[in-house]
Amino acid sequence: MNHEDRGPGASEETGTADTADARLPGAEDSSAEALKRAEDASADALARAEADVRDRRSGAEREPAAGLPALASALHRLSGLRAAAGDRTGALAPAKEAARIYAELGTQRPGDFQAELALTMGALGDRVAGTGDPAAAVPFVKQSVRLQRELVEEEQPGASVPALAEYLLNYAARLARTPGRPWRPCRRRRRRSDSSGGSPRRIRTPSFHGSPRLSTRSATTARP
Repeated sequence: MNHEDRGPGASEETGTADTADARLPGAEDSSAEALKRAEDASADALARAEADVRDRRSGAEREPAAGLPALASALHRLSGLRAAAGDRTGALAPAKEAARIYAELGTQRPGDFQAELALTMGALGDRVAGTGDPAAAVPFVKQSVRLQRELVEEEQPGASVPALAEYLLNYAARLARTPGRPWRPCRRRRRRSDSSGGSPRRIRTPSFHGSPRLSTRSATTARP
């Protein structure tokens, strides 16, 4: 049977089956609606995160000991959501404040918050790089490696080998994007352990020489 004898519609069966869905009424509308729902969900999550930061800030003002760690955590989450939404500049301020709070808490409460500081330092490096300054991000990411490495080597609470591996990969990636900056291992710093009867274990406040300083300004001041 030749092609003419196959009857009408034969060409549609062989050549255009893979485009049938594209011709379905409302297919494009469905895609647009799904995108709109995703955008609305993102905006809703961001609004909730900003409200949470305001609430946690009020709690920290009333009861700093209990409220500051919660505020730092809320700021870290807000920074991540802003970055995911494409607001790279807006994501930087809460990342800075979260890292600053954890660094200060570590000096006030030796032995606590080093894992949280490592996490927020790595995130701060990502936010700095996101604003177009990859070289300035390297010291922050390097600090995250050093802090988590100390926890792992000393088997302290908050130690995480997977987290250390993640921070090392991030550090290597940041170095690779910074021409002329060689790899330098994050060496362990010697110090007395708690069991030796010396002074309590303390978090070394990160050095930000040559990098953006941690601002004490509220991360939500300019974004009510």
